Amino acid sequence: MLTRYAAAEYAKDGLRVNCIAPGGHKTYPVGVPKEIIEEAGSRLVPYIPMGRLGLPQEVKGLAVYLASDASGYVTGQTFTQDGGFTA
Repeated sequence: MLTRYAAAEYAKDGLRVNCIAPGGHKTYPVGVPKEIIEEAGSRLVPYIPMGRLGLPQEVKGLAVYLASDASGYVTGQTFTQDGGFTA
């Protein structure tokens, strides 16, 4: 709701507000053993319709789109990027 509220509030100022809601992505947080992350990912993958975890560059691509003129008429949206997990 914060995204939608901010989008409506600041649209008159020419600002666009959108949200990226990533699901499981293949990343390795600092301080977490790689084996634990890989096991958690392997348990999640059977529930993802695309059959894999997302890649960090896929989040980057969506962010670049939202920052570009190609999304100039897009505001107040939440982009769920989870390989269909919540579909």
